[in-house]
Parts: sequence; structure tokens; C-alpha cells
Amino acid sequence: MTKKEQKRLAQAICAFTVKKLTVLIQQDKIPESWDGIEIREWLADEIRWHKLDGSRKREYQNTVAVNGL
Repeated sequence: MTKKEQKRLAQAICAFTVKKLTVLIQQDKIPESWDGIEIREWLADEIRWHKLDGSRKREYQNTVAVNGL
């Protein structure tokens, strides 16, 4: 994936997430008692669309460790 494609994907994911979260708030599905902690937890759960397996997971973990991500 090129850097340009990565940027487009990141922007699309963020835009989709903002729209979805906004709709859920407007529909009163997100409790007013939720602050940043619960909303971040929901976001973390929400973005787990695909889990990495095997060598791809190891490569990912290595890249995160080496690049300090």
C-alpha cells in the first residue's frame, strides 16, 4: 500500500468512525455517563474488524516494537 493509499484509508476509517459515533450519540445509544475512557474502549472494540494471524501478526508485533509505535 502506498503512503497516499494509507492516508486515504486512515481518513476513511476516521470519517466513518466519527459518523457512526455521532449517530449513536444522537440516538441516545451512548450513555451520557460515558466519558473518554468508555468511548475509547468502544472505539478499540469497534476497530477490531480483522484479527491478524500467524506470521502476519508476528511481523506486525515486530514492526510495532522496532518502530516504537
